[in-house]
Amino acid sequence: MNGGCFSPEVRPMGYIDERVPAMSVYESISLMLLFGTFLLALLTYIDHHKKIKNAAQTYFDQLLSSV
Repeated sequence: MNGGCFSPEVRPMGYIDERVPAMSVYESISLMLLFGTFLLALLTYIDHHKKIKNAAQTYFDQLLSSV
């Protein structure tokens, strides 16, 4: 029988497909840490470039006001 005892459209709550093995605790924690590291790097990158943009804008404002 193709698809086991359940049809592909209707699966009970908590049903895990036998073709996809469940992740271990180590893999789950590693994936969460990797995502957290990526998120931290992305936010740091955005913050750094926002500070550079604000510093340049402040410099140009001071330069124009002194003229």
